[in-house]
Amino acid sequence: MRILIVDDDPLIRDLVRTVLRQDQTNEVVVADSGPAALDILQHEDELFEMLMLDIEMPEMDGIELCRSIRKLPDYKTTAIVMLTRKSGVSDIEGAFAAGATDYITKPFDVKDIQPRLRIAQRKMRDDCLTVAREVLTDPTSEDSKTLDFAMETPVRITDVEQHTDPFSLGNYLSQLNRKKIDQSVVFAVQINSFNRLFATLAPLEVLSILVEVSEGISATAKGRRLLNAYFGSGAFLCISSSDALEDWHNIGNNINEILGASDAVRAMDIGRDITVTVGRPFRPAAHRTQRVRKTFDRALVQLDRRAQVGKRSP
Repeated sequence: MRILIVDDDPLIRDLVRTVLRQDQTNEVVVADSGPAALDILQHEDELFEMLMLDIEMPEMDGIELCRSIRKLPDYKTTAIVMLTRKSGVSDIEGAFAAGATDYITKPFDVKDIQPRLRIAQRKMRDDCLTVAREVLTDPTSEDSKTLDFAMETPVRITDVEQHTDPFSLGNYLSQLNRKKIDQSVVFAVQINSFNRLFATLAPLEVLSILVEVSEGISATAKGRRLLNAYFGSGAFLCISSSDALEDWHNIGNNINEILGASDAVRAMDIGRDITVTVGRPFRPAAHRTQRVRKTFDRALVQLDRRAQVGKRSP
């Protein structure tokens, strides 16, 4: 595996490089700053399969670097693992929103590094479609002409605030400690009549709706920390601060108002409003064992219950 390590601390660079080189199949390159890393990525002929970025660096921090890397055509889906001394939820959330796949907190156990990288690399190969947002505004581009995906396909659209892919959202949830779990809630958002929309609209139009819904979710956060991912079939899963419980009944109405005022949605001339249903938020499972699966499954159950209540309402 070809790996680029970016850290301004020479001790960390040397330590991680030494650990990774114990596996003789790894080729390790190091950079001491964000600009130096970007220069390497833009001029090396052979691509890297894994990137490790320190969050706290002068001139360009790791989150800004991660965001810049995701704009490079060759690195939109490459696994990116953040190295950080920061444990604040907002910093970690910011890294995932910028496109990080996972994070490792310093000081770390060197035995954990290689397995974590292997998992991150393998999961990034899963069937999650990654699309650059600029593709949606240029229907004549080659990328837009070749877009084709199933209704069930998870999608990540780059350059959408507080948005990530399902695997990274699960990583974020799995590493929250008990205190942060108590300060968090999970809920699901479903685009109503998505089957019909998917069958009727072109792929670019479907992706545009996903962007509008994701940004509508973020807009309703009103300054709360929030991260969302699209899991396919019109369903988003979201992790937010616990104060979302206070007015969760208004979340769906707020998103629907934003969608109703969207110029992009109006331009599609669908013939009816695009609306969403929001499941009741709840605190994630406390125990790390199967936390992600149990929590995400429960979010979808809560969403289904909410949808059934809506169908019975006059």
